[in-house]
Amino acid sequence: MVKPAKSDAPVISAPLSDLSRLPPLVADMRRRILEAAASGDIERLRSPIDRNEIRPILEPRGTHPPGLDPIELLKLRSFDGKGLEILGLLTAVFEAPYVQQRIGAFVSYVWPSYVLRPILPPTLEDTRRMWRCVRFVDAGKTDAQGFPLMQRGGIGDDGTWHYFWGGEGN
Repeated sequence: MVKPAKSDAPVISAPLSDLSRLPPLVADMRRRILEAAASGDIERLRSPIDRNEIRPILEPRGTHPPGLDPIELLKLRSFDGKGLEILGLLTAVFEAPYVQQRIGAFVSYVWPSYVLRPILPPTLEDTRRMWRCVRFVDAGKTDAQGFPLMQRGGIGDDGTWHYFWGGEGN
């Protein structure tokens, strides 16, 4: 008897806002990121970034030199050059609704939910929330479906911060 092939197609939950549904380690990493962002000091992100064994992916294409300090990379990606734009984006992204994404045995939580579960048609409030997650350099640009090029963040169910990136190349 031949066993059916195991599907690794992503299974994505409906958008969620209930933070009590997050696993404790995911909730803790999200809290650390938001606390660092609320401080107004980009250096405070060093603690959640370095908490991982492997640093989170902070840009989609790796356009900057490998090994670049992650805080310096975030400053370079920030329109103001100091990281304040990134801190605002982190807040907007991680305060938005999220989805649970399952690919095989791997489970992660992705913010904002709109990047994987677009709302059609979006309400005015949904549209505002989406645009809060867009870098200044991506303002006015949209993807193939007409949605803004939003930043996104992903945290594995073990609390590992996997990525924070977006814009072109989503």
